[in-house]
Amino acid sequence: MDSLLADLNHPAIEAFLDAVDEVMNSNTLMLKVRADVPVQPGNRAAILSDFLRAPLFHEMMLTADRARGWWMFHEMPYEPTAAAPIPAAGAPGSLVRDGFRLTLSPLDGTGMAARLRWMLTSACSPYRRHLDENRARDLAGEFLRHVFDSGGGLCPVEPDRRSGTETPWEFYTVRPDFLRGMDEHADEPYQPAYFEGCESADTATFFHQGEVFYLLLTNGAP
Repeated sequence: MDSLLADLNHPAIEAFLDAVDEVMNSNTLMLKVRADVPVQPGNRAAILSDFLRAPLFHEMMLTADRARGWWMFHEMPYEPTAAAPIPAAGAPGSLVRDGFRLTLSPLDGTGMAARLRWMLTSACSPYRRHLDENRARDLAGEFLRHVFDSGGGLCPVEPDRRSGTETPWEFYTVRPDFLRGMDEHADEPYQPAYFEGCESADTATFFHQGEVFYLLLTNGAP
């Protein structure tokens, strides 16, 4: 698998992520990856699970953390030349929980767009910073327009680069229990963690087309 994080450096994506941060009090992160094979119904859970257990996931989370200015997963002051070895999945220092099992639930294109707007208009917002529906629609629309390069369509398709056929994007929610929680190591030395344990604010959204997939994460704090 290969990181495609550089593709996410775009004002439309940054504006949407910043808005979700503000509304949900979240350290929002998004990853983009190219898998070694097309992601399909028979392998999507395995591909996502393999990615989460791979060193690449840990590397990308740390990179995204720095790029968005959160520094959640780094001890300060940060010394790039003194970076710790990447821990095995589930081991101390790993972001993923030992023995996790993914639960994916499908969304259609309309549901995906509604989920993005929900993050901005209806999700848990401890400081009451919800956006109005028109602003949320604009931000989500620009986000989708860039991600899918589809003119804002809700169910975009684009040519699969290997087969030359058209394959649809597919969208899933993922139960947010595969990453360590902030409250799991309160009495221990520093351990990286992401989810806050708030069911209405911890979210994971997985979407894919061909070999490319995205993972959008929120961890809004109550």
